[in-house]
Amino acid sequence: MNKLLWLALAASIVSGCALLSEKPVKQDEVLILSFFRDNGQAGIFLAGSEDGLTFTPLNDDKPVMKPGAWPGQNLTRDPSMIYHNGKFRAVWTTSWNGRWFGYAESPDLKQWPSQVKVLPFPEVLPPKDQPGNVWAPEICWDPVQRNYLIIWSSTTSPAGHRLYASRTADGKAFSEAALFFDQKFICIDGMLAFQDHGSRNPSKGQWIMALKNEQEIRDGGKNLRITTAPADFSKPWEPVSKPVAGPGSAVRGNEMAEGPSLLKWKDQWFLYWDAFANGHYCLATSPDLINWTDRSADLKMPPHPRHGTVFAAPRSAVAWLRDAQLTSIALAAGETAGGKAAAPEQPVQTGTGHPFVCTDYSQGKVFIVSAAGKTEWEYKSGTCNDLWVLPNGNLLFNTGNGVREITRDKKVVFDYQSKSEIYACQRLTNGNTFVGECNAGRFLEVATNGVVVKALNILPAGKDGGHSYIRNARLLANGNILACHYGEHLVKEYDPQGKVIRTIKAPGGPHSAIRLPDGNTLIACGDQPGGSRVIEVDAKDQIVWQVTSDDLPGISLKLMTGLQRLPNGNTVMSNWLGHGQFGKAPHLIEVTRDKKVVWTFSDHKTMKTISSIQLLDVPGDVTKGEILH
Repeated sequence: MNKLLWLALAASIVSGCALLSEKPVKQDEVLILSFFRDNGQAGIFLAGSEDGLTFTPLNDDKPVMKPGAWPGQNLTRDPSMIYHNGKFRAVWTTSWNGRWFGYAESPDLKQWPSQVKVLPFPEVLPPKDQPGNVWAPEICWDPVQRNYLIIWSSTTSPAGHRLYASRTADGKAFSEAALFFDQKFICIDGMLAFQDHGSRNPSKGQWIMALKNEQEIRDGGKNLRITTAPADFSKPWEPVSKPVAGPGSAVRGNEMAEGPSLLKWKDQWFLYWDAFANGHYCLATSPDLINWTDRSADLKMPPHPRHGTVFAAPRSAVAWLRDAQLTSIALAAGETAGGKAAAPEQPVQTGTGHPFVCTDYSQGKVFIVSAAGKTEWEYKSGTCNDLWVLPNGNLLFNTGNGVREITRDKKVVFDYQSKSEIYACQRLTNGNTFVGECNAGRFLEVATNGVVVKALNILPAGKDGGHSYIRNARLLANGNILACHYGEHLVKEYDPQGKVIRTIKAPGGPHSAIRLPDGNTLIACGDQPGGSRVIEVDAKDQIVWQVTSDDLPGISLKLMTGLQRLPNGNTVMSNWLGHGQFGKAPHLIEVTRDKKVVWTFSDHKTMKTISSIQLLDVPGDVTKGEILH
């Protein structure tokens, strides 16, 4: 029937169903095999591999998730999973002849707090239109429609199995079943893989689907085939290929095949499948999806796996691999006096460091840090968020309900106080200060003596926008204002009269936005649904570049806050670790345009939540827009 699917992206775009994409494998990534045994009554099993050939059982070869307690629907056959947006998501077959499939989420593959029974075909359908089964669901992330796509096979007519689909944005509400693929033959075990062709625009990619022709061998079936479709499904699927594995093919032509699992690994396509009638697993590799080499003799699997999926995932996201790695490091460092291995001392930073200034919102402190990662200076403030290093070396930052400028010897030279929460400030070329008042819904220009000389109200008089109304805001060179409306999941551009002239969608809640010299807009998105990412949109509001957790194996993005775009094109991101995430990820991350991590900073002893950062080794006058921050 199926397999289990995984994804954790060494790709530029999170792809889905069991494919990684075409980017090189990252060092922290491993391959995971998910599978069931017997009839699926015991649960889902996992195994890990460093090379795609030898798979070692995880969790002592015990099930990592038991079946749901659903009468008549208590199997875990054909499990499929992906890793996306910091979570593992799984679907599976619950029964041979049921009308449901199972869905669950996990932070680490070890904890599965809940399971959901999904009924994709409405109960109101007349009996003749109800499916006879729901087999081998596969879940993937659709980077074009930006939701999760689940496909499976069902029999709804005498014509036999066809592939159907449902979509969900949150794992709670699922769309009704719709016919997904029908080329007039009996088809099961469809598995999708997204191929981005190296483009930052997902709409330029394509879908690849491996599937099983379920017809009898005499009719050309019991084999695996491949087909493709455009990324937006604007054209029908291409006619399926000739058999690539199983009867009628040059690879294992004497064995029936099912449960294909396809991914790109170390510049080769790996196709795994279950030779179910012969009781073993198979593997073939290809450079081009056309010419295949049988590697089954080199494949070493746990005992008796059935219909699994092989997928790539960050080592640090998989509970047993992460724990084993930490234990190994601790033992190498020696045992403590109590006989237990001491916790490894983690480095404060990786890569080449920068001197920088930052705000710690949770502790209410401003820090200056050396290139070696050592804190050299700190100042106690309120709940500080935005900050700037001015041309004279002074620091300008917000203080919860105010904005303050201080010298390096901590003398206050500017102070503005408000009844409203403030998250945005900016020094202007005339020496005045731009201030964004959150609750009040006001943008101000404040003179050096603290007097408001200009005020622009974007809320009706007396209305309180609330805590989530405005985060960072910037006065642009053309006089317009770019404001992050966190609670509305929107970035809005206002003209000098307060008219909204542009609205940019920012799922997850935008915290910071920068207008870049080429006219694009760089946005840090929060940890609400659809967020935990940094996106760059063009003048037509199309995403032309983005970074998510799936692009950074071993690094989990939480609530993205501060940003700085460097002259070399790199982006420095503040990863805010509040909302129960203290110590669980780096504070700061620098990535190249192709999403290679070149620097991280993680001083969890000194700091809790870094909201904003400005590097001190990047020259420029912030009042003239020469620092993109």
